[in-house]
Amino acid sequence: MALKMSWTVVLGHPGDLSDHPGREFVDRGDFAGAEAVSRKALRESVRIHGSGNVDALPILDSLASALMGAGRFEEAEPVLREALEITLKFRGSESRDAFDRFLNLGYVRLNTGEFEQAVKDFSQVINFRERRVGPRNPLTLVARTYQAIALAEEGKLDQALPIFEDVLKIMEETPPNEGVYLNMARHNADLAAKLSEKQASPGMDA
Repeated sequence: MALKMSWTVVLGHPGDLSDHPGREFVDRGDFAGAEAVSRKALRESVRIHGSGNVDALPILDSLASALMGAGRFEEAEPVLREALEITLKFRGSESRDAFDRFLNLGYVRLNTGEFEQAVKDFSQVINFRERRVGPRNPLTLVARTYQAIALAEEGKLDQALPIFEDVLKIMEETPPNEGVYLNMARHNADLAAKLSEKQASPGMDA
């Protein structure tokens, strides 16, 4: 049984798309419009700067957002991989940009059934965020929630449920209005824990 995702991860830094016209289409749910604008901008960027240029990052993020928003995760994956390769080349493997994009790739792989690779992607993000912002930070909790969902999808409930329980415990100790990331993490942790418990006990009533 698949665990339904209740929100789409933010691509890159929140400001990455601010200067790109595709963001306006994404924000209003016009994913076809966002895709068209982004592909046109990407062609122009390659014509002027060549492929693999750092200026293409917000365009690639915009295109990936459009594809993910439309549920076309398999098409979004190579776009995100290209964005990650450019990020690693120009901004380094320890940059926040790199780990934001590992999170994005993990999310896509979670939706394409590549659960083992998704777990690895989320593990990298968790390790980075625990070092930079701590284990109780909302950004870390979001990544831990996704990792637990990926483990549950693999059938590794013995590893997933302790993560859900720990995240929920932290949520209970945190004021409810600690920001949008924390609220999203709380919602997903609660949903995933309930569904995982149901997986563990298939005879339970819905």
